[in-house]
Amino acid sequence: MEAEYKAIDLEICIETLDQALVAHEGGADRVEICSRLDLDGLTPDLETGNQICEQTQIDVMVMIRSRSGDFVYADSEIEEMVETIAAFRSLPITGFVFGGLTVQGEIDIAALQKIRHATEGFELTFHRAFDYVMDPIVAIDQLIDAGVDRVLTSGRPGRAIDHLDTIKAITNHAAGRILIMAGGGVMPENAELILQTGVHELHASLNVKGMEYGARKKVQALSTICQSENAARQQDDQLISFLSKRLRQAQIDTSVPKTIDEIADEIIARKRK
Repeated sequence: MEAEYKAIDLEICIETLDQALVAHEGGADRVEICSRLDLDGLTPDLETGNQICEQTQIDVMVMIRSRSGDFVYADSEIEEMVETIAAFRSLPITGFVFGGLTVQGEIDIAALQKIRHATEGFELTFHRAFDYVMDPIVAIDQLIDAGVDRVLTSGRPGRAIDHLDTIKAITNHAAGRILIMAGGGVMPENAELILQTGVHELHASLNVKGMEYGARKKVQALSTICQSENAARQQDDQLISFLSKRLRQAQIDTSVPKTIDEIADEIIARKRK
């Protein structure tokens, strides 16, 4: 049996139906709907979500963020966001995006549990509030324990390209237990380097006008890069599976090559076919 492979998804952050159409036509796998991207994204209105769901065939994540500023929320704010989630649950969306911290810079476990309960049956992404935690490794384990599906991160505040070592460390520690999606200044010219960290997904945004030619080309270019990386990773996984199988066979069958060099020769021959 070949190794199980998880394809790299491209998520585009958008505000309008026109931008959702650009993302879909450009080859994105998913959109994250927000309002006020100039404030790093707030909860969109229900009607915008409904229009996008009705007029596109793309997976939709909805930002749940009731205000701008920090990510430390009062109980009343969490209850307000839970009510908002209840309204959006009526739409055929994929999931929700949320992030909450304590004043000490740790994951707000109590708030997260309430949001996870409210979003039961839907995917849940923890957004870039993650970049402000004191210890990202501890935080990853807490998100896994809470049942979060993915985390959006640039490693630390700023651009993903400037924190590649941190992103790689987070991805390695996660070890497939939670999806790691890199975001923050992701562009076609740096996407390949970011993907070398081993992240599972990429997140990028469109400009406010959305329908500009450059925005469409950006999505298309990022989609092409993801597809290329998908093919390379899938081949690597297949070769690793082949190598493991050969090593197991060599233990019981003397006709099978037994040394790494011999098996490597077989792999090279397979890649040349």
